[in-house]
Amino acid sequence: MKRPTLKELPPSERPYERCERLGPHVLSDAELISIIIKSGYKNSTGVDVAREMLSAKSLSGLGTMTIKELTAFKGIGRIKAIQLQCAFELSRRLVSDIFVERPSLNCPEAIFNAFGTKLMQYTVEHVMLIMLDSKLRLVKDMLITKGTVNSAIVSPRDIFIAALKNDAVYLVVMHNHPSGDPSPSKEDDSLTERLFRLGKMLDLDLMDHIIIGKGCYYSYLESGRIINK
Repeated sequence: MKRPTLKELPPSERPYERCERLGPHVLSDAELISIIIKSGYKNSTGVDVAREMLSAKSLSGLGTMTIKELTAFKGIGRIKAIQLQCAFELSRRLVSDIFVERPSLNCPEAIFNAFGTKLMQYTVEHVMLIMLDSKLRLVKDMLITKGTVNSAIVSPRDIFIAALKNDAVYLVVMHNHPSGDPSPSKEDDSLTERLFRLGKMLDLDLMDHIIIGKGCYYSYLESGRIINK
C-alpha cells in the first residue's frame, strides 16, 4: 500500500502546519529534521527519512557528522546535508550565546575599554548606541550614524526604536571627536539632555553619553551631568 505524502496528510498531522499552529516545541525530532530537509524520496516522506537517520544515530550524533557521512543516508543529498550542518551549528551557537556570560559594562571606563579603540580610529564622527540589560550587561551595540569631521546628525527616534526592539533597559550613546579633544560641544549637551528626557518618558534610562578623544574620553555620568536614580 502506498504511503501518503506530506501533502496528502490531514493538516493536523503536517509538520509545517503543526509548527505554525502550535509552535516548534510540539514537534518530534524527526518532524523538526523533516522541515529542514523538506522532502524524502520515492514512497518515503521527509519524516520517514528523518526517522531512518535517528534510528541509526542519536540527534547529537547527527550533529557531528560530515557532509559525506550525511549523504550516505538515502534521500540526503549534498544540499540537504549542508542545510542540516548549518542547523546544527546554529543550535550550538545558540547554546553558547545563552551560557557564555556577557561582560558587565557598569562604568564609563569599562565601556571606553570595550569600544573606545574602535571609535578612535575614525577620521569622521561615528555615533554608537550601546544597549544594556538590567544588570548592565551588553545586549547589543550598533552604529547609529556617521557624519563629518566635526559633526553627525543623530535621530533620537532611531535610538529609541533600536532600544525597544532589543529589550534594552539602559542606553549609552558614544561618539568620537576626530580632533582628539573629547570636550562636549553645545550640540552634544543638547542631544544628551533630549535623550535623557525622552528616555525617562519611555522608561529607558540614558546611563551615559561618552565622547571619545585620542586615548581619553569625556563621560557625562562621571562629570555629574547625568544622574540616574
